[in-house]
Amino acid sequence: VSATDADSGSFGAITYSIGSGIGSLPPVLFSIDQYTGRICTTSQLDRDEGPNHYEFTVTAIDGGGLKSMAYVKVYVDDINDNRPVFYPVQYAASLSTQSLPGTAVLRVSAFDKDVGRNGKVTYRIVSGNLLSLFTLNRDTGECLCANPL
Repeated sequence: VSATDADSGSFGAITYSIGSGIGSLPPVLFSIDQYTGRICTTSQLDRDEGPNHYEFTVTAIDGGGLKSMAYVKVYVDDINDNRPVFYPVQYAASLSTQSLPGTAVLRVSAFDKDVGRNGKVTYRIVSGNLLSLFTLNRDTGECLCANPL
């Protein structure tokens, strides 16, 4: 943040401090350089483990004791730092040897703690389908018979 003061000399010297958020305590995850107004994090922020934004005030005080306050809102972006997790971990299905192509076998499901496009899960068969008997819908996780059994 930056503030200006029309006074000169010591009366024009500005110092900055972080204050409380709206209805909250001063944020401990941020610090401010009292002379430059540069705001930095004091530890790593993780959108998946904490709030998606922080709100607080910054006060600028000149050498004569006059103050001005600014409201600061910091948004925390999501990064792709979580892998999808299947639930359940194992799946089993029984099929008739008379099952036709297009027969639904089962649906797999996974969840990713990331949000937005970072949390979008897509599916694919990575092994065990040498005869191409099954297809897997990449968006829904639905497994179907692709060929007669």
